[in-house]
Amino acid sequence: MKAVKNQMLASTVSGGVIPLPRGVRLAEGMRVQIVPLDALPGDPPFLKTMLKLADKRLARPRKPAAK
Repeated sequence: MKAVKNQMLASTVSGGVIPLPRGVRLAEGMRVQIVPLDALPGDPPFLKTMLKLADKRLARPRKPAAK
């Protein structure tokens, strides 16, 4: 399994649990940040728009770093 540190991961809640991608392992006690990518029913329209834009940005393949 691959240890992960300072890397962004994406997953989908299944049965109230956030499964990690296959082969990924987090160190015991590691702090994580969970940021929902979908708007909730009571969220303001501005936030809903920003989440849609963020979702499109995350879906794009990353360009290789310029040397």
